[in-house]
Amino acid sequence: FATIASPPPLMEMFHKKFPSNLYACEVIPGMNEIYVASENHKQNSDTVFYMRHVDGPWYLFPFCGAYRCILAVNKNERISTIFPHVNQKHTLSGGDVVGFDFNREVHYIENNPDTVNSETRITLKLHYVVYPRCLIPLGKLLAALTTMYDIAARNLFLVTLKPKGLIGQGLAYIVIIATRLMFLAENYLGYYNLVYVTVAALATRFVHPYAFLALTSYMHYWMYIATYAQKTNVAHGLFKRNVIFYKTLALSQLAFYYITNWEVDPASLAMIAVGYGVSASAAVALGVDRTYFGVELGLCEPKWVSSFPYSVIPHPMILGSIMGLLGVHKMAGFQAAMPYLVPGHVAMYMLHLSQEMIFDVYRGPATKKVQ
Repeated sequence: FATIASPPPLMEMFHKKFPSNLYACEVIPGMNEIYVASENHKQNSDTVFYMRHVDGPWYLFPFCGAYRCILAVNKNERISTIFPHVNQKHTLSGGDVVGFDFNREVHYIENNPDTVNSETRITLKLHYVVYPRCLIPLGKLLAALTTMYDIAARNLFLVTLKPKGLIGQGLAYIVIIATRLMFLAENYLGYYNLVYVTVAALATRFVHPYAFLALTSYMHYWMYIATYAQKTNVAHGLFKRNVIFYKTLALSQLAFYYITNWEVDPASLAMIAVGYGVSASAAVALGVDRTYFGVELGLCEPKWVSSFPYSVIPHPMILGSIMGLLGVHKMAGFQAAMPYLVPGHVAMYMLHLSQEMIFDVYRGPATKKVQ
């Protein structure tokens, strides 16, 4: 393992992402193992590998990372490893290798249809800790904690691989449920997002009472703007998760302040209903992936949409949202209590709208397709 785990080509994979003059990359020998795929993966610990999951629990550990590399030992055509947040699928065979963050990367395996392996799939699981050279104690600590967890989890997996009796079945279900909960947290919230909102909450407690509101209300706009400008090397799954998370948080806070400062205002309610109704209709017409820059990032084919609201309103998603926001702001109680919140939202939408109009990715030859 010592020789296999640290060949120059594999270490270069890490040094491309983490420059060797700034980061140390060391093998974690206590975690390395040979893995032989089980032919049966129903209601045992191997079930988790076919579920979207994260391998380790130390997702909040700062500045350092523990990485797993899967090295295929023999020929494999049947089983693929999938990383949904970065839209990657790898059928590893005969020396192929892929690496990922042990504590943070959502992944799973699936069987490719109409394929059969001539022999049981065998892989080597190689592990590494990467840390800034100025933070050696933190790096060593993460390696030790991850090793402790991995050994305990491995022993539990071995017990539950072929569960017998109620205790064995119970332990197998614990493994499956715990893995599922860790996945849900990463898939829908994101651990870095949790760290950020925790810092924002602390800022509200110790710095300014509206720090959380200011730090979380406009984050999704900055993500829109930065991603639209970048357009390359964007993990679309992570982008969608993050903007949905922060947009939900922003709208929830708008709703909270609207309800807590409620006054009867039919015109305000009508503007909110019409505005967000138009915006929601636009999102339905485009679909989720196109709504979140699927075309701009080159992940979806461009298409003309002539159904409502695109048939009557330009940029209906943004303009509809602005109308809804102005409806919130129209209510006198909300406007008196939070005079700058909605203007900030509208300003960010206008900034992004200007960006879309100046750098229009749809300009040029196109074929209209009525949807």
